[in-house]
Amino acid sequence: MEEEKKYISVAEYAEMFGISTQAVYKRMKTHLQPFVVVIAKKKYIDISALELEPQPATEQPCNQPNQPTNQPRNQPLQPILEQELAEKNKQIESLLRQIDVLTQQNSNLTELLRNSQVLLAAEKKILIGQPQSQEQPKKKGIFSRLFGKKENPA
Repeated sequence: MEEEKKYISVAEYAEMFGISTQAVYKRMKTHLQPFVVVIAKKKYIDISALELEPQPATEQPCNQPNQPTNQPRNQPLQPILEQELAEKNKQIESLLRQIDVLTQQNSNLTELLRNSQVLLAAEKKILIGQPQSQEQPKKKGIFSRLFGKKENPA
């Protein structure tokens, strides 16, 4: 019983100083290392280690955000935010105009592409309709040229 009163657990230490248990384990590897004791596979910190740390955080728990205490300090912020909002609105309008221009260009290019495809198809139909002027002889491989049957001209 006497040992438990001389030591505190990691969770208790973290709660006293308003830090996370992970931060306590990190400190145990550095400056709290001489004060760490393992009892029944659980780590405890010697009470004398409390003198090393600054005063425990008793004002605010670590999980609660700071509340603004000075309300008039936020008043000059409003005109700045309104100005930034106006600038962002101008940027949005400019980007929307650019999108409109690019959309128009895209539709023009699509129409040109469609027209060029129609012209190519028409050219192919014209070429297919015309008979080919010369028939090319059937190509023979090198072995058929050397060892193949010879054609007798009649």
